[in-house]
Amino acid sequence: MTDTKTTDVGLDDLVRDVQPSQDPAYLAWRDAKIARALKAAEAAPERRIPQREIWKKFGLES
Repeated sequence: MTDTKTTDVGLDDLVRDVQPSQDPAYLAWRDAKIARALKAAEAAPERRIPQREIWKKFGLES
C-alpha cells in the first residue's frame, strides 16, 4: 500500500472565485451538450425524471 502525504492547504486555497472559461472550443462543446439535452428532453418527455424524485432518492426532500 502506498503512503499518503498530507498537506496544510487552507480552505481559501481550495475555494476561490474562478472566472468562467472563455475558451471557444469549451463554450461550443458546452452549448452543443445543452442543446442535445434539451432536444432529447423534448423528443421523449416521458423519460424525464421529476426533480422531486431525484431529491427524494438522495434524501434532499424537505
